[in-house]
Amino acid sequence: MLSKPRELLALHFNSCYYVLKSFRFKALTKLPKTIKEPNFSPNSKKTTTDRFRNRSLGFSSKTVHTEQPPELAAAHRSCQSLAGDSVVSINDLSSNQGSAIIPQSGEILAQPPEVTMKAMSAKSPARTAKKARIGLYDGTFSPIHYGHLICAERTRQVKNLDRVLFLTCGNPPNKSGVLDAEVRHEMVVATVSDNPHFEASRISINQKGVGYTLMAVERVKEEYESRGEEVELFYLTSSEYLDPKHKWFMGKWTGGKELFKLVTILVFPRNKEEVDKIREWAGLIPEARIEAIEVPSPELSSTMIRESVSRGRSIWYRLPWVTQQMIAKYGIYRDSQTPAVAPVRALELDNIKHVGIYGGQFDPIHYGHLLLAEWAREEYGMDVVEFVTSATPPHNKQASVSAEARHEMVVAATADNPNFRTSRVDLDRGTTSYALLTANDMRLKYGEGVELSMFIAADYLDPKFEWRLTEWMGFPELASKVRFLVFPTGETSYAQAVKWAKQMVRKAPGARIEVMDAPRPNVSSGMIRQWISRGESAQYTTPWVVQQIIGKRGLYRQAEASATAGKTGVSPRPARGAAGRTNTATTGETGTGNPKAGSPKAGSPKAGSPKSGNKKAGNPKASQKKAGSKAATDKTGASKVSGKR
Repeated sequence: MLSKPRELLALHFNSCYYVLKSFRFKALTKLPKTIKEPNFSPNSKKTTTDRFRNRSLGFSSKTVHTEQPPELAAAHRSCQSLAGDSVVSINDLSSNQGSAIIPQSGEILAQPPEVTMKAMSAKSPARTAKKARIGLYDGTFSPIHYGHLICAERTRQVKNLDRVLFLTCGNPPNKSGVLDAEVRHEMVVATVSDNPHFEASRISINQKGVGYTLMAVERVKEEYESRGEEVELFYLTSSEYLDPKHKWFMGKWTGGKELFKLVTILVFPRNKEEVDKIREWAGLIPEARIEAIEVPSPELSSTMIRESVSRGRSIWYRLPWVTQQMIAKYGIYRDSQTPAVAPVRALELDNIKHVGIYGGQFDPIHYGHLLLAEWAREEYGMDVVEFVTSATPPHNKQASVSAEARHEMVVAATADNPNFRTSRVDLDRGTTSYALLTANDMRLKYGEGVELSMFIAADYLDPKFEWRLTEWMGFPELASKVRFLVFPTGETSYAQAVKWAKQMVRKAPGARIEVMDAPRPNVSSGMIRQWISRGESAQYTTPWVVQQIIGKRGLYRQAEASATAGKTGVSPRPARGAAGRTNTATTGETGTGNPKAGSPKAGSPKAGSPKSGNKKAGNPKASQKKAGSKAATDKTGASKVSGKR
């Protein structure tokens, strides 16, 4: 048996070689004829040199030349000290690896160490260098927003990409009259600077003439290869370019055949149903490697943001704070008809005329909640929106973390918005969180003359749902105190929600119900909890300050069965953390006092289920629907249902 690895013995042997290298090699290999053939008898007499040979090389000789050169003796002593007390048997050294280090009789050290090391490494070939996995996100980015960012970040994690390059296109072939490329690129640089896995690239901008995708991809590949790096490239794009009816169908791209040889194409579906379509469309381009990536693709577009800016509307929670600041600094997307931005001012309690009530467990609060509240506030002319953290919903849904921890996150997330406020009425009441009790508390706070609008999820209008709105505790009284603003969630479309609302008002005369057609991102609180429990990033889904609280308190690490110990999912700090904005989720979670907000159909949509009819993030043809209203009066004329667009 070996008491030390063969590799160590080989190193001992090689060290002897280098000690003896200064001698004339031929003289040392031609020892006197008194050297006898090796004797492996255990009873043979051994000299000091014999013992060395037995320990380090695995054989002994009966006689040793008595006039051994002092240099050779010194080398033997050196090797003996290296070998220590290791004793090996000839059986152990009879293997291929062992025989490579046994010199022949009369040819001591005749085999150079290079041969020995080659023989030792024959069974373990050199490890090949790992190819870097690089994602390429090519676009106009006018401006870049959270739709782009969350798709890129989730794709990076799902496909284990080492880096995502954002290629700002200088002269896109499918668009005209775009904003100056340098300004757009500056926004990209500032926006992705806080993510260590994202990088803004000038490769597309530096192209002369029309910026074809193939040219940019070839240039990226050349840059990596010039540094001696092997790469595997992935091209990120939206599903519209796979639609054969689309004007810019990918199968007809200039240089498409060459491009498909260089990259794997990762496609974002605009809705859940489109995943199957992508597979079907991919068959139309058999030479391309195409994969559908089921990431939360928010209902957000650059066109929507440009229109909001031009109308003087808020763009909070749609793109990072630093990007908003650059838009304001350069005055871009505005024209002579754009109204001036109203200055931020503190509202006195007596001047508040319209209050929005947004209740939920907020487990955790995310940008979807914030975007919905900001959109509704502006659309319906609310002075403030009160976020009410639910302590004990009637359905007794068990929250993942304590009510205090959830409320702390709500306070941090809403602190920088002058029109958002937080309320502890449900937490401090010490009773079940019924919506009627919350409405009464708000009425006491703001007075009888203030209009109250309560946000609820469209699920509670479903006539088949056990805990539909009309079944809530004290519903008739509640309906007389508040107006219900309904937002579609999950796979419930705007049209379906309007239909349910019409059916409900027939059974509840006097109830005021309006269905909002607000932007509907696809991230839910449940989805965020799952990501964090797996040690994945929650960046671009919830404000930086919320991520810090989650990490500091170790929240949601064991929220799911697949929890990963020691990871918090906290992402790098944005340029201005507390004011970072995104558009990634509208879940509704639990409306204040919803009797069964945690039931299968309650609150937030199914994790990862894209909404029907979502506009793709970055879709050049996507545009925001103009604000307006549709009203439908039931046959009795007793009440109204309106669909706010």
